[in-house]
Amino acid sequence: MIGTSVLPVADRQTIVDMMVDLWGTSQMMVGSHLYEISTLDMHGLYTADKQLLAFANWTQRGQAVVLCAMHALVPGQSHARHLLEGLLPIFRQTGAGKVRAITTNDNMSALIFYQRFGFRLSTLYVGAIDAYRPWVPLAREVGEYGIPIHDVIELEMPL
Repeated sequence: MIGTSVLPVADRQTIVDMMVDLWGTSQMMVGSHLYEISTLDMHGLYTADKQLLAFANWTQRGQAVVLCAMHALVPGQSHARHLLEGLLPIFRQTGAGKVRAITTNDNMSALIFYQRFGFRLSTLYVGAIDAYRPWVPLAREVGEYGIPIHDVIELEMPL
């Protein structure tokens, strides 16, 4: 996207605050790991005048980069796609062979986005959200389209 850059997030607390507003917690369960959002790598898609358009947080586990969250501040503008396109070279520099994306069973937008980008469904963690809810009691119980949030879906794409 002309006039934009993918850069590390300087104001990490703003991202943490946004994620708490969106998802109800500053923690994320990824696989069997509970992460504090502020400890994850964070990148954003910025305009030339440093306006944030989209952000992502991620970590590396073994040979996989795990894309924990990706969010466009204004949906439908291709900002998430441009951010992910800009992140792929960064992910490849880690030496990882694949990138995994994590989402919940209610997040139809994410499932569509990742599959259009080339990700394939790889793992379904039935009841994962229910299992970690005692540790993160503020996590939302109902998501997009009024769908109860219970499960985690992992998608994967080779780098």
